[in-house]
Amino acid sequence: MTLTYSIDGRVVPVQLRKPQQRILKCLARAKSWLSRAHISERAEVDIAWVGDHLGKTELVARTERERITGYPSLITLGYVETKSMDVYGDGSSTETNYRITQSGRQVIKQIED
Repeated sequence: MTLTYSIDGRVVPVQLRKPQQRILKCLARAKSWLSRAHISERAEVDIAWVGDHLGKTELVARTERERITGYPSLITLGYVETKSMDVYGDGSSTETNYRITQSGRQVIKQIED
């Protein structure tokens, strides 16, 4: 499936990779926010690669990683959003969780058609 996104003022075509498609479908089925570990298990994507497909939460790190991998992440494309959650309720440890956006849901419909 080929989509486009805007980078540096120009529109660039992008093709979602199969793992990205599985991640979006997994998030579309989820009833709540999911961690990378849950996404890895449910979407059947190696945990080591989930981060590259989802995208890093810090913009500079994400931009650099996308330059290296050669493809935009689901966060950059606007198909996934993040939320930092307090693991223990005392601020000592946080975990980033993910969910699909409305744009991501629209892409899922196109994938399944």
